[in-house]
Amino acid sequence: PRFKKRYRKVMLSVTGCPWTCTYCSSASPVTRKLYGKASCHLKHRSIDDIISEARLIKKFTHEVEWVDDDVFFGDPDWLKAFYRKWIDEIGIPMYVSTVSVSALKASPQLLKLMRRVVHVVGLGVQAIDPTSLKLLGRAWDNEQQIKEAYDYLVSFGFKVNLQCIIGLPVDDPVRDALKTIEGMKRIGAGSI
Repeated sequence: PRFKKRYRKVMLSVTGCPWTCTYCSSASPVTRKLYGKASCHLKHRSIDDIISEARLIKKFTHEVEWVDDDVFFGDPDWLKAFYRKWIDEIGIPMYVSTVSVSALKASPQLLKLMRRVVHVVGLGVQAIDPTSLKLLGRAWDNEQQIKEAYDYLVSFGFKVNLQCIIGLPVDDPVRDALKTIEGMKRIGAGSI
């Protein structure tokens, strides 16, 4: 009942995350203690398990589904098999999340297949200032790389939703927020 009223019905296809973003529970000290400080625990759920969950969710919606994994552009063979099965058995359009590095590694073949069911890709920008990105544990990202990922996804017809974090604990959070918003406008105006 409450689930039916949610705007997006959230699913996860993978446990763990290779990134160490400081704001995320996957990189929390508790998670790292469980699975090891220098390692991450990444495991795709079985495709049949996800499809089974999606069948239950489908009873409540014909809206966009949200498969919320920042590493959704992971193992190409698993993803191809997953998308084919989703297309054949579920058919609900998806919103998925990713980061620039993962998007840029996705093959054209995979993106063409994804485009048949994924209508919106959430691209995590989080911040533009390199100091803020470092604070967030995302020093590996930068505006140019995010712009390349945005343009790559758009070239396959995806609508891209840029995501950021505002109000960071920096010396001037307002200046930082404005810098991030301006950077996001340069990356993809109208997608913020």
